[in-house]
Amino acid sequence: MSSDLDRHVKEYYESKRLPPQTVEDLRALVAGGPKARRSRVVRWLPVAAVAALVSLAIAIPFSRHAAANRLSERIAREAARIYSQHLRVEIAAADYATLRTRMKSLGFVPVESANLAPMRMRLIGARYTSLAGRPAVQLELIDAKGELCTLIQTTAEDVQIANRQAQYQIDGLLIDVWKEKGLVMVLARPA
Repeated sequence: MSSDLDRHVKEYYESKRLPPQTVEDLRALVAGGPKARRSRVVRWLPVAAVAALVSLAIAIPFSRHAAANRLSERIAREAARIYSQHLRVEIAAADYATLRTRMKSLGFVPVESANLAPMRMRLIGARYTSLAGRPAVQLELIDAKGELCTLIQTTAEDVQIANRQAQYQIDGLLIDVWKEKGLVMVLARPA
């Protein structure tokens, strides 16, 4: 029975013919090789490349900004710890000129911050310390209210923190972190 079915199927398909135009198209295709047809992947590849570049252009600055913020916060936490130790000044100085002449082994010159001018802080002295694994100076200041404040300065070379001032509140202290005059500056004071 299956042989009758096989025979009928074979006769049916043998009786069928492709239209002449289709036969001509197939012969041309075989003679000329495959048509240069772009696949979907190749067609969308330039769009995908542009989308990837745009994504990277957006993601890299955000990544750098996030890393800079994490470093600023880590520096602020370290400054809060230094402030909370309440260490005495090693070098008494009422002005920055005196301080600069007496602190020669820092590798940089302590400077007066323009950000502190409106706060009318008075310098009482300094001590050597470290911040973010770098030599630093811890300046002890008295603000207009008579509160003791600490300004820590270190070199900004290879320190990737945000160029704008960042403020943190850590353990009851206000901590400001910024770059100025080629230095990283961190001000710790009571909140």
